[in-house]
Amino acid sequence: MRFFLSAFGFLLGILLVSAEEHGDGSRSAIKIGVVLDLNSPTGAAINSSMSMALSDFYSSHLDYRTRIVLDTVDVDTELDAVSAVLQLLNTEEVQGIVGSEVSTEAFVAELGSKAHVPLISLTPRSLSHVNIASPYTIQITPDDSYQAQAIASICKQFKWLEVVILYEDNKYGNQFNSQLIKALQEVDIHTEYMISLPPSAQLDEISTQLNLLKSIQTRVFLVHVSTSMRSHIFHLAEISRMMIEGYAWIFTTDSLSNSLSSMDSTVTSSWQGAVGIRPYVPNSENLENFKARWKSNMFQVTNREITAELNVCSLWAYDTTWALAMAIEKIYETMDGTFKKVSNGKSKDDAIDAVRLDTAYKSPHIMRSLRNEHALNLTFDFTNVRVSKFGAKLLREMLDMKFTGLSGEFKLVDYQLRPSAFEIFNVIGNGERTLGYWLPSKGIIRGLDLNSEELKTVIWPGVSLSKPKGWGVPHTGKLKIGVPIKQGFTEFVKVEVDPSTNETKVVGFSIDVFRSVLEKLPVQLDYEFLPFVNESGHNLGIYDDLVHKVAEKNYDVVVGDITILADRASYVDFTLPYTESGASMVVKVNHQKNMWCFLKPLTWDLWVTAAASSIVLGLVVWALEHGTLKEKAVALFMSTGTLSSNYSRFAFIMWLFIVLILTQSYTARLSALLTVDKLDDFKISKDHYVGYQQGSFVRDFLVTNLHINDSKLRGYTTIEQYHQAMVKGGKQGGIDAIFDEIPYIKLFLRRYGSQYKRVGPTYKSEGFGFAFPHGSPLVPHFSRAILRLIQSENMSRIENKYFGAGSSSSVGSFSLVSQGKSVGAYNFGAFFILNFVIIILALFYRILTEYRKKYGSIYSKDPKITAFDSPANDLMPCLKCSK
Repeated sequence: MRFFLSAFGFLLGILLVSAEEHGDGSRSAIKIGVVLDLNSPTGAAINSSMSMALSDFYSSHLDYRTRIVLDTVDVDTELDAVSAVLQLLNTEEVQGIVGSEVSTEAFVAELGSKAHVPLISLTPRSLSHVNIASPYTIQITPDDSYQAQAIASICKQFKWLEVVILYEDNKYGNQFNSQLIKALQEVDIHTEYMISLPPSAQLDEISTQLNLLKSIQTRVFLVHVSTSMRSHIFHLAEISRMMIEGYAWIFTTDSLSNSLSSMDSTVTSSWQGAVGIRPYVPNSENLENFKARWKSNMFQVTNREITAELNVCSLWAYDTTWALAMAIEKIYETMDGTFKKVSNGKSKDDAIDAVRLDTAYKSPHIMRSLRNEHALNLTFDFTNVRVSKFGAKLLREMLDMKFTGLSGEFKLVDYQLRPSAFEIFNVIGNGERTLGYWLPSKGIIRGLDLNSEELKTVIWPGVSLSKPKGWGVPHTGKLKIGVPIKQGFTEFVKVEVDPSTNETKVVGFSIDVFRSVLEKLPVQLDYEFLPFVNESGHNLGIYDDLVHKVAEKNYDVVVGDITILADRASYVDFTLPYTESGASMVVKVNHQKNMWCFLKPLTWDLWVTAAASSIVLGLVVWALEHGTLKEKAVALFMSTGTLSSNYSRFAFIMWLFIVLILTQSYTARLSALLTVDKLDDFKISKDHYVGYQQGSFVRDFLVTNLHINDSKLRGYTTIEQYHQAMVKGGKQGGIDAIFDEIPYIKLFLRRYGSQYKRVGPTYKSEGFGFAFPHGSPLVPHFSRAILRLIQSENMSRIENKYFGAGSSSSVGSFSLVSQGKSVGAYNFGAFFILNFVIIILALFYRILTEYRKKYGSIYSKDPKITAFDSPANDLMPCLKCSK
């Protein structure tokens, strides 16, 4: 019964319109052109919606004096649409054109501007991609960038850093894909892969692409394809076990909520846990009535039965038809339905416009399309484009129109209908559950009347309530971690095997850093350490071989003292370094023992110059002073205050200034020589042997960059071997210098620091990092966690555990010299001996002088006087003799 009533109402509306067109003239018929692909479900749906809109509108507005008549043109290609627009403007004299196939390229937009006829586009595209200078083009569908921003906001809220995009390879799919990538980049989300699927893609082609995606680590998939292809994708994803826990699927759709429930349950069962996004349409009684009538009717289109698919675009077409009907009625009083014809040459501006249109039509793009359409043979007269007298008024009324329609509030802003919100829903069972909304002004909110920025709890694939972390390890639940086996420098990595349980235990600085980084990741990861050995338990090779195993996917990550190098980065991805970078050289400290070292602060020429200047000064003072010989000597050797001549005082003061400078320089230089080792750079010659750590990149660096002969290089594996080789020296089968990375040098000097020193420049290297396969989404997660670890106290605790208190393996300064040594008596031995000799000689001279004053020569012939009968006896009373 409902079907017959609806059909009767529809036919009655058509008859009313027809009667009004051909009747007594009390009603004015206004032509509106419609350009659609009636063979597509969307085109058929729009056509049906517009027909129902006219029937519903004029049934409710019987008193209106105008009636819209739809002049529908069925088109298949874009060129057909261009031809249809020109035909409707020139021949049919329409007052407006509506359609999903109305191209908004510059050429067609210019046609609307030339004819002053509004072009209302239902094409799902972004105005930012169209070169529009015409004010006569109205975009009913929202800008693609809004939906792209909504998807990016969802990914950001769930803290996913990498996504994969699957899109349909057509004009609109490519356009939306570019908008989506831009929106993701704005929130710092990386697009790991982009898979384009042709509209005619077969199931095996889709399955191949899904198997490729299954082999990567990213687990978030954004799908933007047609409804039919989307059903195939989810069905094949379920077969490939990609609709299980840990995966996240987000798809875009223009379908209304009842579209999912109308599908076969075998189809929607594979969608379980997917998250969809679509323009929000508020529920209303009118909408429910419309959907009920839609289900019960089958519309005849171009003499064929087409099952029209109801979607939000159908509702926009319905509301647009109402808006046109109301706008035309408002301008009825000034409309007479006539056109004015542009005469050739009468209007300079119009002539210019005609030439411009002709040039646009002959553009390479249009001509190329014409050459591809052999069946189309059309002729366009650009000099006779008709201009509507009422198009501007109709456009102005449309732009000012505001009412509540089936799709919600109808209001044009900047020539475009902007959606009030996008609805985010979760597919559950045969239907869906609303999770929240995205608003252009607010972002994600839980409800339109709530301010919460969190979505409702999502039921993810696999009926899981746990948020997918966004990435995973293919084919296994555990990370396979390769670690090197080291004989020396085991502070970084040490592999031990328990003989009783045969269990492998891996410890060390690098291992503790790795475990601490795992604790700072947002999710928990299972892992297992796999030492880099063969079946017999021996080390398989050098570090380059180990890193190559990561590129070959034998390991998911390599952990250890792995140096970040440019050539390695060509086949693996490294995290940020967690140790200090650089490589340098270590040589033996030359502890020279020299009892005459106190003379070394000044060179011999300076010593001679200072002594000569003192003698010259003495002679000058002697000559300038007055008095006896004794008075001159006293003035010279005592102080400047006893000098009687002002000239001699001035000369003496100048000499004291020079002495002060020499004294300060002497003191500073002597302190440096006695407390700090000599810092002369070690110059490698062809006779020197250099040691390096076996398995390291250092050997190649020494040969390639420092040009050291390969025969002069000797490899070692432990700190003790380094020390023993340095003790022997290069001529005795050892080495003369060590070249290694700074973390190893620190360990070496921490044990033997008093005997060695670091010399020469520091050669750049990036330090130690963890190696991952190319494109691994784990790298940014680990790098961020390493940064947080380095800035925490936990890093200092790990360093102190393996390198001692106060150490700094990742940051901090590193002394270039060994610690200063104490000054011993031997350093001043010559000075003390010389001073003792001078004192003895002075004492002997004093005794001799006093004796001669009192007794004369010690060789006196008077037998009563002995050598001991002198004033010196006062010093030695026990040795006096009597006569």
